[in-house]
Amino acid sequence: MKENKQQIIGIRICYYYFFIFGLTAMGFTPALGKNFQDTFGFTNSDLGLLYAAASVVAVLASLAGGALTDKIGALKTMIIACPAIALTALLFWPKAGAAFFVVTFLLFNSAAMLTVAINVLGASLFGTRQTERMAGMHGFQGLGRIIGPLVVGIVLGAGYRWQSVFLITAAVHLLYTFVFLYLGKLNVVPKLNPSKEKLPAVGLLKERAVLSGISSFFFCAAVESLYVYWTPVFLEKEALLPKDQSMLTLSMMMAGLSIARIAPLMLKPLKPFKALLYSVLLQLIATVILVSTNDLIMLAITGIMLGVSFGLYWPAALSRVYAITPQNRHGAIAGLAVTFSALGNMSFHTLFGYGAEAYSIGFTLTVIPLLSVFFAMLFLGCRKSSEQEIN
Repeated sequence: MKENKQQIIGIRICYYYFFIFGLTAMGFTPALGKNFQDTFGFTNSDLGLLYAAASVVAVLASLAGGALTDKIGALKTMIIACPAIALTALLFWPKAGAAFFVVTFLLFNSAAMLTVAINVLGASLFGTRQTERMAGMHGFQGLGRIIGPLVVGIVLGAGYRWQSVFLITAAVHLLYTFVFLYLGKLNVVPKLNPSKEKLPAVGLLKERAVLSGISSFFFCAAVESLYVYWTPVFLEKEALLPKDQSMLTLSMMMAGLSIARIAPLMLKPLKPFKALLYSVLLQLIATVILVSTNDLIMLAITGIMLGVSFGLYWPAALSRVYAITPQNRHGAIAGLAVTFSALGNMSFHTLFGYGAEAYSIGFTLTVIPLLSVFFAMLFLGCRKSSEQEIN
């Protein structure tokens, strides 16, 4: 069925929001890890625990976001989420101590997790091309994350406080609140058909295929998060590179991620086993290069390689689980996906922080490809289980 003009506008709004979210909520924070350490005296272990704590509160927030999406709809949830992100972003501005910063950081990340609804909103508009468009939407997030570190570099280079970037976050999310209100007036978002099942979100995990698919988020999210958050810290603290070079490497990583996510819209995808095998090998090679060179060109190439290696993990896993669950439980599925992602981030950021203290950040980075192997096993297990159940 051909899409009408209003539906195309709705799809574009979802794509553009993912760009905004990638730019601000996901692009700024990873670029500021060293600044957090310099301002508040955090050690590597402290920083790891901070990221882990954010993942803990994100578990509750993502489950709440998923439940809210199933109850009132994805669009209304986004209309709540955007001003919540804006308000918590403003709390970064006052000069305060470490305790206030930690509370603000946790509140900000909790508000950001309500945006699990955007996955459901986009999926409801994508029609028969859901898998490719889901990857493409996450690709726009990657584009935002390319620019995010560059914006941080520009803001800091101009002499502004690092807190200034959160004013940008607040402004664009307040603006997008009105964009989502406008989308509601277009009447293109399918009406909510609330699930009549009393089965809680975790009850969906009774299905073997769903459990395997959801469990894969525990590893794939951690792979992405560890590389994104710790690569700049490694480059600035151990490789002793200036901020602009570490930001360039991070931006190139996000460029690779975007390439991986947008490519399915234009190219015939590889079979899952081959794609995962190549991604793990590419990731291992890139990680070895990352910790072995200070050459800016090689670091830029390595950043692209890393982004490509893990770029498709999260959207591919979400599309796979969406395909085997009822549409009126997709809010719960999105909440579970983000919850398992947060649990993985919590666990592995904590372990990474201690590993970095005991050995080095560079050495600990080389262990990350092992997590990709576990993700690949669970993702392929999800496909195999679902096919067996269908047959």
